[in-house]
Amino acid sequence: MKAVCNLALRQSHLLARILVLQSFFVGNNAGAQDELALLQSSLHMGMPGNEDNKQMSLIEPAAAMEVEGVAGVIEQEVAIEVAGRAGRDAGDGLLLEAVSLKNSINELEVLANLKYRERKVLEDVGGVPVDKEITSLTSQLTKLHEKSKNVTEESWLNFTKCSPTTNISMEESKFTNISAGYKMCRDDLEILGMKVTSCKVELQAIQSMMSADKAMSKVKGKLMIDEKVCHTAVGEDYGAQIERLAKTWDNAYQSLLASEADLGDHKKSLVEKKAKCANTTKFHADKVKVCKGVALFMDKAKCAVADKLSKHCSGYRKCFEASKTSYLLLKMTVKQTVKTIEQQLNVLDKIKCYLDPKKTAKELEECKTKALTVGLIPVLSPIKYKKPGDAECAEEYSYPCNLQYVTAVYDGQAELCTPCVGIKGRVSP
Repeated sequence: MKAVCNLALRQSHLLARILVLQSFFVGNNAGAQDELALLQSSLHMGMPGNEDNKQMSLIEPAAAMEVEGVAGVIEQEVAIEVAGRAGRDAGDGLLLEAVSLKNSINELEVLANLKYRERKVLEDVGGVPVDKEITSLTSQLTKLHEKSKNVTEESWLNFTKCSPTTNISMEESKFTNISAGYKMCRDDLEILGMKVTSCKVELQAIQSMMSADKAMSKVKGKLMIDEKVCHTAVGEDYGAQIERLAKTWDNAYQSLLASEADLGDHKKSLVEKKAKCANTTKFHADKVKVCKGVALFMDKAKCAVADKLSKHCSGYRKCFEASKTSYLLLKMTVKQTVKTIEQQLNVLDKIKCYLDPKKTAKELEECKTKALTVGLIPVLSPIKYKKPGDAECAEEYSYPCNLQYVTAVYDGQAELCTPCVGIKGRVSP
């Protein structure tokens, strides 16, 4: 219910502000009408059921309960609302003070005009010497202008407190450390994979040697020469035949010696190699499981980075829009206040013109259209109005398991990645 109550407070405050402006400025001031339009638009956007404000609608209590359950978010929004309300209250106070001074100066002007028609000079107001009253009103207008300047600068300062950046060094450091560990794990896994492959090749070599031994054992101690080699080949002369037979005999003799040599116990080597390969394969399988576990922690660490940035940017945009609206509303109010101050200082200057008893009737008549007396009107320090611009916040664009992340971390193998939300093994949008 806290979220709903906050909404009601905002709406009632906006409505009250609209009524204040309607009472004093509607119909004779374009600036006030612009402010009224902005206020009425803000009030409409905050109404329950509005498409832009569904989460705070009375029609959707489940959404309101969800917001209420997130204490940190609620506290942040309340803080933003309180700061914005304080700024609007300050603007209303300036406007009301300006109107109050304007009314006092109007009364003084009416009294001065009445005395002028009677060909008399206004000497006092309620027992207070008129010069002293004018000095007091001038001082109040000057102070109000300075106050308006300070309030404007303070509102801008509150706006700049909405920071688009946040400290994610801890989360980034955790991800960096885990990703470095994952890279080492992948490198070890690659080396183990090469060892498994090498082991398989060595096994095949031993098995081939055993097959050769088996074939060789059948001819052990026998000189393997086919009698057909003794026949003379077509076109072969006696010398060529003798040379061919000598080579054939030499090859047969070398084979005979090889068959009688001790070729070693390949069966024993095969058993040892199989045991070694089994251990290597098991070690590789265990490493695969370890790397998958490290990958899961790495993905979660990256999700923590992306989640923190996402939540911060969401809060920043709320802060930005609330502070921006507050500043723009205050800016319009201050501009109206400053305009009123300048107008009333001019009126006071004209009233002073009527108070000179030495003036002739013609000179007094000229007071109505006289130019401002240089040096008598206080110099008001200018107020610098600024433009808030747009809310820009850098979120994490590489996160599990979008294409950029899968390509950089998993070499494009999406089946290894665990997304922050969604189905494992798929590239996230």
